Amino acid sequence: MVGSQLARLLVEEGFDVHALIRRGSSTDKIQDIRPRINVVEGDLKSPESWSAALEKIRPEMAFHLAWITTPGVYLKSPDNLDLAGATLALAGKLSDAGCRKLVSLGTCFEYDTNHER
Repeated sequence: MVGSQLARLLVEEGFDVHALIRRGSSTDKIQDIRPRINVVEGDLKSPESWSAALEKIRPEMAFHLAWITTPGVYLKSPDNLDLAGATLALAGKLSDAGCRKLVSLGTCFEYDTNHER
């Protein structure tokens, strides 16, 4: 829900918005702005599905909001580690494409919560 609200705000402010959306995912939450955004279908965990598009887009700034938040699942999901790796790959590809700013949101579970200091 955060991603659709951010996309809506950016579109309303006149920005050129490109959104990575998993193949087969519903776009119901962005139906009202769908004609005004550029959708790249792919999977964050599979850079080969989106890196060519990223090279063409060459964004100045990116927002990364993809993370697992399924109640009862996200706390111990092995997807947390996969998504952490995918986030690093995304940051590298964005840098290669000339992107100078990345804003990334997640939960506190990208980190090892079992480690005591």
